[in-house]
This record gives sequence, C-alpha cells and structure tokens, in this order.
Amino acid sequence: MMNVRRMIGIAAVAGMTLGVCAGWAPPEEPQAADAAPGTFETLEDGSLLIEGRIKVVGKGTKEKPYVVDWSVLTSAMRMYDPRSDKNELPAWTEALEGKRVRLTGYLLLPMTGVGADELLVMQNSWDGCCIGVPPTPYDAVEVKLTKELDTSRGAPGYGAIEGTFKTDPYIVSGWLLGLYLLEDSAMVQASDGET
Repeated sequence: MMNVRRMIGIAAVAGMTLGVCAGWAPPEEPQAADAAPGTFETLEDGSLLIEGRIKVVGKGTKEKPYVVDWSVLTSAMRMYDPRSDKNELPAWTEALEGKRVRLTGYLLLPMTGVGADELLVMQNSWDGCCIGVPPTPYDAVEVKLTKELDTSRGAPGYGAIEGTFKTDPYIVSGWLLGLYLLEDSAMVQASDGET
C-alpha cells in the first residue's frame, strides 16, 4: 500500500499546511449528552450505535457488512491526534476491527498503467492535485483490492467499496498521515443502484 500511503501523506501535509496558514481548525461536532466520545454499543439487531447518536447498520459479516458513514470515521479526530498528544483511539474502532464494512465515497487511484489494485476512498472529491478538498487521515481510507481494476477506459470517480476494516495509524515525525485501511476489498453495487 505504499503508493496510496504516499499519496494520502502528501494530501494530509498539504491540507495541514493550508489549514495552518489560514488558521483553520476542524469544526467541533455536537455530542449527545449521554455518550462519551468514541463509545459504542451493540444493538439487538447486530448494528452499532456510535457515541449514542450514529447508527451503523449491518452485522459486520460478508453477507451483512456494516454500512459506515463518514461521520463515524471523522469523529475520531476529537480524541485521536498524536501531534496534540491525544493517543487514545475511539473504542468503536475495536468494534469494527476485522469486520466487513461498506463505504461509499469519492475514489482516487494512483497514477498507473491500465490497472490498479489500491486506491483511496474519500469523503470529499479531490483530483490528487488542485481541484477539490485534500483528504485528511480521518476522511480517507486506503483500500487494497482483491482484484485489479481495469482502468483502460477510465477510472471510476465515485462508488461503494466493501472490505475488511483495519485501524492502522501511519505516523511520520509525529504527524498522522493515515489511519484506516480496507483490505480484501472490492467495488460493489450499492443498494440505491450506484456502484
């Protein structure tokens, strides 16, 4: 996954540099009064309730993967930021670890020939250079595909990916450059007809 790690690292540093220059800080998300940051509970139907406010449907299996919303992944920034000495990962990362999940988002493939077996799935659109919003470690997931995508007719720009979720902080000189991985992954047909 070195190409993708390098790509997300460059994006993260670019985003942090722009943010530092502009005095930008991530917005604080409202919290439920009765749930601590990073907590989760497993509901009777097998789905998860993250921080008492975000429901993650599914069971984490191949037949019924957890359908993870970006608000879950980005919520980690409130408690995990090694540069600020916040070194505790949210408890919900353990609940997702090794489970099958589905993410839908913008796709970015490394510059290759006619195929790619790794990519980024991101919350926001970004072209890898100048157009869009560079991803952060919290709103981009590194994906390792089981089967190489044929990009001879162009690369997909948006879609749903299913794979095995992993939290694997990638830290260089104190900077968090990557956090989430999806392994053993594939593009899937989303329930609303999107791919």
